[in-house]
Formats: sequence, structure tokens, C-alpha cells
Amino acid sequence: MDVLINNDGFLNTILKGKFFMAQAAAKAMRKRGGGAIVQTGSLWALQAIGATPSSAYSAANAGVHALVHNLALELAADKIRVNAVAPAVVETPIYSTFLSKDEVPKVLPTFNALHP
Repeated sequence: MDVLINNDGFLNTILKGKFFMAQAAAKAMRKRGGGAIVQTGSLWALQAIGATPSSAYSAANAGVHALVHNLALELAADKIRVNAVAPAVVETPIYSTFLSKDEVPKVLPTFNALHP
């Protein structure tokens, strides 16, 4: 398994997508006098997980968390709140980028201790 999988897809989808969405949402919210933007980050951005080769995914989501912190400061004067949630393990198609179809049901339960 290649530990350093392609970064572009993760950066384009996760980080750039959320940046451009927030940019468009903030523009509309300014016209309305405020609002709230909630981004989905990842626990993988906050906690390194050695069991999966997720450096590109984690780096993109770390960018999301930095984006949220900065946007919260930058948009506060416009009465726009910006927050992030960081779920741990949620079974999504992302796991098939670095695990085989047979590995997913075996590996995901090993992360249950990460959930409260």
C-alpha cells in the first residue's frame, strides 16, 4: 500500500471546496446581516492515526480547521459565526481510497475507542 497517496484530490475536494463554499456563503450572509457556517473537519486532522495511510487526508482537514479559525475571526464583525465539527470514524467512501473493500469492515471497528 502506498503511504503517500495523491494529495491533489484531497486538497481540491476537502480544503478548496470548503474554502470556496464559505466564500460564497459569506457573501450571501453579509447581504442578509449575518449567519452561520459549519464546516466538517476530521479527528484525523487533530490526532495522527498510524493504522491508516491518511497524511494527505489529514493535512487537508488540518487546513479546514485553520480555515475555520481564521474565518471565525475575519467574519465576526459581519455577524457570521464559523465553526467546525470533527467526527472520528464515520463509514464513508473515503476509506476505499486506502483500504480494500474487505479491509474496511475489519479496520473501522478498531477505531471505536476514539468515540465517546
